[in-house]
Amino acid sequence: MINLNEERDLLGVLKSASDKNERVTVLLEGGKEYTGKPKSMTDTEFYSLRELSGKEFYDVIFRIDKVIAIEVKAK
Repeated sequence: MINLNEERDLLGVLKSASDKNERVTVLLEGGKEYTGKPKSMTDTEFYSLRELSGKEFYDVIFRIDKVIAIEVKAK
């Protein structure tokens, strides 16, 4: 599980979730929400989510600066 007391920024949370192969929900500007497993990109401005909930064969790429919030499973 991701400890938000240790990870204080969006990139840190996404990297931690990616390293632990955990699912997150990302809320973007405009209200669009995606749930999946994060995967870092070579370009630091972008991130991707794979294995999207409800969309077995889709991935999404988003700009980090468009993220409003990240929801993670916690104890």
